[in-house]
Amino acid sequence: MQGVDKGTAEEFYGRLLSTTDVLHAASRRYATEADGVSALACALGSDVAALSSVVWERLNIAPRAPQREFFQAAAIVAASLSTIEASDTAGSTAEAVIDARVRAIDGFDDDLVEDVWARFADVQHLESVPMPTAADIEDVRTRLLEGMSPTQFIKARRTASGQAMLDAQEARVRGSIGDAIGAAYDSDFLACDAYLVESALATGDQALFTVITRSELVRRAVAEITELPSDFTEAVTAVRAAMADSLGEADGNRLRAAVITV
Repeated sequence: MQGVDKGTAEEFYGRLLSTTDVLHAASRRYATEADGVSALACALGSDVAALSSVVWERLNIAPRAPQREFFQAAAIVAASLSTIEASDTAGSTAEAVIDARVRAIDGFDDDLVEDVWARFADVQHLESVPMPTAADIEDVRTRLLEGMSPTQFIKARRTASGQAMLDAQEARVRGSIGDAIGAAYDSDFLACDAYLVESALATGDQALFTVITRSELVRRAVAEITELPSDFTEAVTAVRAAMADSLGEADGNRLRAAVITV
C-alpha cells in the first residue's frame, strides 16, 4: 500500500512467499490423505498468495503508482480463485484449479500473466483427486463445525476458551506454570477457531475454505516455536505473536482482540 516502508513491504512479501509454499505443501499432504476438499482449499490459498506476491513485486517496482488502489483491485482478482464451484461432473481437482487460475488472471497484461503463472505451484498432486462435489464440501463444513450451526460453534468455542483461560489462571496461582501455559494455549486456539469461522462467514466464504487454510498457517507458525519461555506471560505472548503474525497485520490484530486478556 502507499506509505508502506521498505521493511514492512519486505516482510509482507516474504510472508506471501511463505504462505504460497506452506499451503502448497499442505495441499499435497491432504491429497495423500484423500481429503480432496482440504487439498483444494489449500491449493487455492497457495494460488491467492502467489498471485498477490507477484502483484506486490510490481507495486514496489513502480512506487509512484497508486499502490492502494492497485493492490485492492489485485486482491479482488485473487479472491476470485476462492469462488470455485463444486461440481457433480467428472473432472480432476487439478483441472478445476487451472480453470480458476485462467479466470483469475484474465485481463492482466502479458508480462504480468507470465510472472503470475510462473509463481503458481504445480498441481500434479491434484491430477488424481476428483473434484469435490457440493456434498463433499458440505461434509467437511459439517465436520469443521462439529455438527453445529456457525453461531452455535462460535459461541461454544468462545465459552470453552473462557473456561480454559480460567483453568490457566488457577494453575498459575497454584504455581503449576507448565499446566497454566498449556491451558492458555488451548484457550487461544479455541478463540482462534471461533474467529476464523466468524471471519470466513463475514467475507462470504460459506464453504469455510479460509478456515482450513488459515488454521494451517496458524498451526504451522506455532509449531515452529523452538522453545517457549518458562514465564507464563512471556509464553502466552510468544504463542499469540506467532498466531497473529501468520495471518498478516489486519487479521492478526483482529485475532489478538479475540483472545482473552491475561
